[in-house]
Amino acid sequence: MSANLTGQSVLGRLSSLRLPSSALAVALLIACVFLLRLPSALVPRELNVDESHLLSQAMKFVVDPRPWIVADTTSSGPLNSYLISVFLLMGFNPGFVLVHMLACVLVCM
Repeated sequence: MSANLTGQSVLGRLSSLRLPSSALAVALLIACVFLLRLPSALVPRELNVDESHLLSQAMKFVVDPRPWIVADTTSSGPLNSYLISVFLLMGFNPGFVLVHMLACVLVCM
């Protein structure tokens, strides 16, 4: 009989448990994804073959933003490189850490 009472009390406690709001749950998920990707984002070397290609295109776009003249955009298109070049124009140093952090932010979005 006491096992039955403890089972009811656990069920009673579970039924009174309130779930967090959806905004809080989404914020927690985004924070977890960002924190789990952070160790690989801070690696100062190339993790993907296309990262050096995107970074060099972005540095070219800072000088001349015309993709049909400056860069070979067949593998990924100019939009990825334009996003990186915006941060280069704002004064960030070109490097793989910048590319990894931008990728981390885009994944969290």
